[in-house]
Amino acid sequence: QHSPPDFIDTPFLYFRRYFDLQIIKHITYQTNLYVTQKDMNTTFTTTEDEMMHFVAVMTYMGIAEPSIDDYWALVTRVPQVASLMPSKRFRLLRRFVHFSDNTETSGTTDQFFKIRPLLSFLNTAFRSEPQTPKQSVDEVTVAYKGKTAGNLRQYIKNKPVKWGFKLFSRASEDGFIHDMLLYQGKTTLEAHGVPLTAEQEAMGATSQIVSVLASTMSSYITTAIFADNFFTSLELVRYLKDKNCRYTGTEIETKNVPRGTCSYVTSDDGILALRWKDNKIVTLLSTDMGVEPTSSVFRYCNNTKRKEEVSCPAVIKGYSANMGGIDKSNMLALSDDSLSLKNFRIEVTSHPRRNDCMRFDLMLFHAPVYPARQTCKYCSRKGHILRSNMACRVCKVHLCLNAERNCFIKYHEVVT
Repeated sequence: QHSPPDFIDTPFLYFRRYFDLQIIKHITYQTNLYVTQKDMNTTFTTTEDEMMHFVAVMTYMGIAEPSIDDYWALVTRVPQVASLMPSKRFRLLRRFVHFSDNTETSGTTDQFFKIRPLLSFLNTAFRSEPQTPKQSVDEVTVAYKGKTAGNLRQYIKNKPVKWGFKLFSRASEDGFIHDMLLYQGKTTLEAHGVPLTAEQEAMGATSQIVSVLASTMSSYITTAIFADNFFTSLELVRYLKDKNCRYTGTEIETKNVPRGTCSYVTSDDGILALRWKDNKIVTLLSTDMGVEPTSSVFRYCNNTKRKEEVSCPAVIKGYSANMGGIDKSNMLALSDDSLSLKNFRIEVTSHPRRNDCMRFDLMLFHAPVYPARQTCKYCSRKGHILRSNMACRVCKVHLCLNAERNCFIKYHEVVT
């Protein structure tokens, strides 16, 4: 599991860790570029601050779905939206907002080219987070009920969200997604600009997906990957084993044998192939764990009308414990925990704009604390990327405090 942080970021700061100033600058530039390409005589232009307000409005609008006019109407006005920008300005931004240069997309096979830069920024941020030794690969659906996406809109039978855009994702045990590929059929990997080796080319399409997602892990040697029968193949297992990466994946068949029955064989190069009868026969390949030590699990028996003890190999128990990272990321969106996804969006969008008295409050004790090193907030605003292991306990930002730089004082003296 990921280690708990030294202090918990506010929802707004957590959001900005991934949707950072670099993304806002990129969207602002591309939007202004698109407006110029559309109409050379237009006076429309936007700024980074206004674009951040626009993102806040769009995030808040994702919580409920009244008509756009309702947010600004006198009777149904929503101050969290209406106070950020006028209705007409919002409509202009929504019309012109852009993430990529349309003139650079000629001949591309990338059907997601309009949002590709945004996905690249997010993937870079996600990959930089600490990764646990157990990683799972699975499909994720981004809900979409519209009719204009063509074959990009997929149906996945066994997912909580069945209709939408399909992503292949790699996640840690606790559900944090570290990498993702947007699915667009046979050209998925080509659109992502991923070159394949001859060994990868020889694999099936889904095994190629796992090999590509595995290539961005922090380490092959210290990581074990878990995936289901959709991705598992013998060539994938051997490919990862050659890179000293352990793998466990399933195949499922239905045969009438007693529950708890287990048979297995190990190849000369150390690949375990095992079949174990649960409700169905589970066929599994692994280079991570073996059959021993076996343990007991309890299953309901229709004949005796009670739970009975069933022998379970170690590799089955390990797979069940570590395969759920992607599913857990889906469950977090449906969670009733203290800060649900809905409340998280509200917290992010209601983050107040700083006023003169917010930077340094005499009633609070702005003491330095020493968490893990991160980029200094004050230096980054000056265009310098310097890291510090010191942060303000109240402001929750990292700041330099050493013989060469005292950003701690400079930051708190600034009137914003």
